[in-house]
Amino acid sequence: MKLTRRLFLAAPAALLPAPGWGQMLPLDADSALLQAPAGDAAVLLPGLRAHMVLASRLGGLPLLAAAFGVARDGGTLDLLAIAGGAPFRVQGLELWRWKAADGTELATRLSISGDGSALRLARDAARPISATRWARESWADTLQWADGALTERPVRAPQPETWQARLAAIRHRIAPMLAPAPAFVPDAAIAAMDLRGAPPPG
Repeated sequence: MKLTRRLFLAAPAALLPAPGWGQMLPLDADSALLQAPAGDAAVLLPGLRAHMVLASRLGGLPLLAAAFGVARDGGTLDLLAIAGGAPFRVQGLELWRWKAADGTELATRLSISGDGSALRLARDAARPISATRWARESWADTLQWADGALTERPVRAPQPETWQARLAAIRHRIAPMLAPAPAFVPDAAIAAMDLRGAPPPG
């Protein structure tokens, strides 16, 4: 990123008044600020294809999710930074979309549970196995606040050798990189989101 971490520390002092649900502030081609609803804090994100995906509340606290692209050989990868809490920080890093050179695709849809206590990430994966046949896998991951952190709440244990299991393993590997919750997405966490060579769905 061209925006240095030192410069970013001074950025919140110059933030614009935010709408009630927060906003995305592009800085340059390489970086963007995801601004908290109160307008008094922000987190730094990569700027490639950066856009807001969700602005809501989870467990009574503001929650924003923004997607951004990652330059990665072997496919097109977009990740999802989830920010919130008090103080406003990056609480999670998830897969948003992945399209591999062989046609394999993974996509995510977000929603908040009816009682506002959980974030649901509905996943769909598909891989072509012939000109007319696809191997498919669909599941949902659920996250909620626990002890001030956004924590996985599995409905059931993932089956081995599935996309769900692979993403769960990546999430567990990234979790220590986000503790304590940072004000930017660590490069190591982005690098850990590597789906190349992952098992096919089904």
